[in-house]
Amino acid sequence: MEASSHLLLFFAASIPVLIVCSAMTSATETAVTAVSDARIRQLAQDGNRRARRLALLLEDRERLIGVLLIANNIFNILGSALATDLFLQMIGNAGVAVATLVMTVMLVIFAEVLPKTYAIRSCETLALRMAPVLHVLVLLLAPVSAVLKRIVRSILALFGIGDTTGDQPVMDELRARIIELRGYSMRDRQRSQMLRGVLDLGRVTVEEIMTHRSSMVSFDAERTIADALSEIGAARFSRFPLWIGDPDHVVGVLHARDLLEADRSRTLADHMRPATFIPRNVRLERQLEAFQRTRTHMALVVDEHGTIKGLVTLEDVVEEIVGDIFDERDMPADLPATAADGSLTIDGRVAPRDINRHLDWVLPETEPTLAAILTDHAGRIPAEGETLVIGRHRITVVKRRGHKLATLRVEAPHEPDDS
Repeated sequence: MEASSHLLLFFAASIPVLIVCSAMTSATETAVTAVSDARIRQLAQDGNRRARRLALLLEDRERLIGVLLIANNIFNILGSALATDLFLQMIGNAGVAVATLVMTVMLVIFAEVLPKTYAIRSCETLALRMAPVLHVLVLLLAPVSAVLKRIVRSILALFGIGDTTGDQPVMDELRARIIELRGYSMRDRQRSQMLRGVLDLGRVTVEEIMTHRSSMVSFDAERTIADALSEIGAARFSRFPLWIGDPDHVVGVLHARDLLEADRSRTLADHMRPATFIPRNVRLERQLEAFQRTRTHMALVVDEHGTIKGLVTLEDVVEEIVGDIFDERDMPADLPATAADGSLTIDGRVAPRDINRHLDWVLPETEPTLAAILTDHAGRIPAEGETLVIGRHRITVVKRRGHKLATLRVEAPHEPDDS
């Protein structure tokens, strides 16, 4: 009888300990899920020993969380088993129901809600404090976690569910956080636009930001410097494509500065540099790296048939991050002119992305220019004076030149009709 009473005391003392252990693993799981990898790596570089250990563990976050879940379930199941045995010996068959009720309340409040709430508020502090304990748990339970992971993946594979882990959810969350900055000060809004521009480098193509071939300023390579010099000086650009025979037959690039001390009787071709040609679907991130690697500032965009579609410059890519850059000779002609009613009269060649970034509007960005979006939406070239509704915007063709939508008026976004 005395041995039985000692056993009951042991059970009674063990249950709170197991609940505390469950609370610690539950809180730590939340902490390592919420903690910033970048922040931990920074602390590790600053010499924080716990941060260095935690950074190593976070390299395989899936394994770490798996170990914590295994430990948490061991504590919960063992505590519930001891409580059931304790209450059975104390009050008989009713002990099962009582133990279930008591342990459910205790685990939910003290091993789930409270520790997880604390962990969300102090994830970095808790994760660093628990780093040594996590190291021991991983050493003990990692083999079990690896076996369970294989079993789970095999079961998911039977249902055609593959491993979809990747960076996209993180990027989407980061993009959402950046967008939240727009609601604060003007400086925060500018920072938000710049950060969004950095993220967009990986998804925006050169075709979306290029200067279309119809707007390119280029010269016949066989013209003399004296003949072309006045046009070059008036063009406001520092680099120009050079062609022979036909503007589509670009043979090189001219740097205006190369003409400063040149013999004016010579031709532009005598000062020509090699041209760079790139596919139209190259992402801006890649093109920026190419500009840095090759130390060039201009590339000609071509389609799959080798036909020139336009050109893109290093400045174009940088402007996607910092916004429009104007020097003392630039005229911001493409910036929208806002009317009293909030509508904008704009050039049809303006990119909807630029308008959205400038005014926080929601124009679709499926085409590189606003005119192209209008034409695609209508399935034809809209007539002058025609108005189309695209999303939350009414867009009117103000002026049409031949087949080109030269000037458009875009009304400010209206609230969607709930009726």
